[in-house]
Amino acid sequence: MKYDNYAPKLNFNKNKNVYEKEVDGFKVYLKDWQYMVLSIASFYIPTDKEILSGDKKKIEAEIDNACALYTVANTNDTLIVTLSDGKKDSDKTLDAINKEIEDTVKLLKEMGYNPMKVCPICKKEAQYLEFGDDFLPMHEDCKASFVEKLEAKVKQESGFNIKYLLSILLSILFAGIGIVPAILWTYFGHDYFTLVIVLCPIGAVLGYYLSHATPRLWLRIVTGIIPLIIIACFMVFAFNYIAEYKEMTIGAYLGNFKYGLRKLIFGSILAFAGFGLTRYIYKFQHDNAKRLKKFKD
Repeated sequence: MKYDNYAPKLNFNKNKNVYEKEVDGFKVYLKDWQYMVLSIASFYIPTDKEILSGDKKKIEAEIDNACALYTVANTNDTLIVTLSDGKKDSDKTLDAINKEIEDTVKLLKEMGYNPMKVCPICKKEAQYLEFGDDFLPMHEDCKASFVEKLEAKVKQESGFNIKYLLSILLSILFAGIGIVPAILWTYFGHDYFTLVIVLCPIGAVLGYYLSHATPRLWLRIVTGIIPLIIIACFMVFAFNYIAEYKEMTIGAYLGNFKYGLRKLIFGSILAFAGFGLTRYIYKFQHDNAKRLKKFKD
C-alpha cells in the first residue's frame, strides 16, 4: 500500500486496511480517488448530510486543490480532497497535507456540516468500520446482513440474463449505424474521413451501456469485437472502392502514405477503440460481483 510510507508520519492509524484519524470530531481516511483512468492519492471526509456542489467549489478554491463529492451512505455525503503535490514523505509536503486537512475540516464546520455518525442501514449511531473499500459508521450485524443480501444478488445474476442478448443486439445495431457516415463519405466522396469511423465503436459501447446488462468480461470482449469486425469489413470495401476510383492497384494505394497507408494505420487503431471504451465505461457500471469482492478481499 503506497500510504505505508507516509501515513504514519501524518498521524494516521492503520485500522485493518484503512489509514484513518480523527480531526476535530471528523473521521478522515486515505484512499485513492478513481478519476477517469487515474488513481489519485486523496483523503475522504464523511459528513452527516449531502454536500452541496457550491460548497465543494468554495472549499476547492480556499484550499487551492482538487475536490470531488462521493457517496458513502447518502447522496454526495463525503468530500474527497486530493493530497498536496510533492514528495509525500518530505517534511514540506507532510506539513502542507496536514494544513490541507485541518483547513478542510474547519471549512466544513463553518458551512454547517457535521461528522457522519449513524449507520446507513439501521440509522443508529455506530463505530467506524471498513465497508468494502470505504470507511463509515457501521454495525457488524448490519454489515453482515448487507453482505448476505449482496451475495444473494450476485448468485441471482450468475445465470443467463436476456439483457446479455439485448446488449449484443444493441451493440451491433448502433455500431452499424455508426459506420454509415464513413460508408456514405466513401461512396459519394470517393474517400473517407478516418476519424468518422470512431462513431462505430462509440455506437457499440453505447448499445452495451444502454442495455444495463450485468457487467461481464466476456460481454466487454464481444462488444469490442463487434466494431472491430465491422470496421475491418468497411476498410476492405473502402480501400478497394477508392483504389478503383483513383485507377490504382490496391497495393499501390495502400503503399502510398498520403492515400491509403495513413488511413489503414488510423483505421486499424480506431478499430480497437471498442475495447478501451468498454474498459472505461466499466468503471461507472454497478457491478455487484465486483463490489462483493471488495468485502471478501
